[in-house]
Amino acid sequence: MGICIPMITLEWIIGFVWGVGTISDGRLYIRYHNKELLQVIAEVIGTKARPYHPTEGKTALRFSHSNILSQNLLRLGWTGRFDSNRKYPIGLKNELDFIQGYCFTKLSYGLRAHKNRKGEIIKTPHIRIYGSYDIVCNIDNYLISELKTTPKKPALHKTHTQDGYTGECWFVQYQSQKEVPLIMDFIKPIRERQL
Repeated sequence: MGICIPMITLEWIIGFVWGVGTISDGRLYIRYHNKELLQVIAEVIGTKARPYHPTEGKTALRFSHSNILSQNLLRLGWTGRFDSNRKYPIGLKNELDFIQGYCFTKLSYGLRAHKNRKGEIIKTPHIRIYGSYDIVCNIDNYLISELKTTPKKPALHKTHTQDGYTGECWFVQYQSQKEVPLIMDFIKPIRERQL
C-alpha cells in the first residue's frame, strides 16, 4: 500500500523540500523513502530527473541549480535542511500548501499518557511540528491566525548519537483536545490521495 498525498502544487513541493532538501555539489537533493512520491514531484515540476538510489534503502531526486524548483527555493530564501537558523520563506503565494508540504515530514502525531482528575491513566493526542525556531514560530502564528489556536512557546529538541553528534531543532507542541483535531483536519489534505 502506498502513501497518501494531496493533489501536489508547486507550493506544497516547496514546503516538502524546505523540510527534507539539501544542497551539495551545486545540486539540490531531495531524499525521501517513497519513490512514487518523488516521481510525482518530478512530474509536477516537469523535470527529466528520476528517482534513484544513492545508497541501499534510500531514494532521492537531484536537480541542478538552474531547475525551476531550485530557483523558486533560492528566491524564497531557502538554505537547506542542515541550516539550524533556516528562515521561513518570504513571498509565498499559498502558505497553506507550503505548511501542508512541510508538515508532511515534520509533523509527528502521538498519544500522551497522563492522569486525569480522577487519577485514571488516559491517553490524549498531541502534535509536534519540528524545524528551526523561525519556521516553527511562523507555522504557529499561521495556525493562530487561521484556527485561533493558543500561542505556543517553541522548545529545543536535542538528539545524541553514539559517536557524539548532537543534533538540535525546535518544536511546537499542541495538546489541547480541541486544537489537535482542528490542526489535523487543517493538515488533512496531506492524507487524501493514495499513490
